[in-house]
Amino acid sequence: MKLFKDRLREITEGYGSSRAFARMLGVSDTAVGRWLKGGDVTLSNLNNISEKCGVEVKWLATGEGPKFSGADVFGAFSLIPRYDVRASAGFGEDVTEEDIVEEVPFNTSWLHGRYLQPNKLAMIQVSGDSMEPTLENRDFILFDKSDQNLRDGMLYVLNLNGTLLVKRLLTMFDGSVVIRSDNSAYADQQVTPEHASRLAVLGRVVWFSRNM
Repeated sequence: MKLFKDRLREITEGYGSSRAFARMLGVSDTAVGRWLKGGDVTLSNLNNISEKCGVEVKWLATGEGPKFSGADVFGAFSLIPRYDVRASAGFGEDVTEEDIVEEVPFNTSWLHGRYLQPNKLAMIQVSGDSMEPTLENRDFILFDKSDQNLRDGMLYVLNLNGTLLVKRLLTMFDGSVVIRSDNSAYADQQVTPEHASRLAVLGRVVWFSRNM
């Protein structure tokens, strides 16, 4: 019979590492490590995990009942809003419109299997070539608005001085954040701690689609 630590490990694997999972929850690495070894977890922490990972508290604590919050019917779809803005993968475009132009259906079971909560997701289009070959001009990206904790090398949608970008982010020892393109023709940008207010992380990129 699976224990709480087994169910927790199942969830943490979806975040790549226990450290990344801890940062997403806003708790210490030590706390997550203790839980994974079978240590006690408080009700407030159970609720925190449940809310941020989209799983039921009862399933998390006991293994009973449905795993995911809400109906998880195979074949059911969740509608994800697509916004009429572009995240630049070039030098950046000003954000002028943020209206929802359509709602794109995603299989709810597929989203839940990746510990993504449908109501925390959004879709926008990429503009420019600075993230090639990973992302190309006019690709569509899905990003998780609930995942704003920086993990080195991951792709994020961000707002820098009012400009929407999709870039890789790296954190430095002095607290600076390096904004990096995959295309070597584009130089790194660095945001120092003194100018941190100019940078807002909107979410982590979790999926993309490309037209042939």
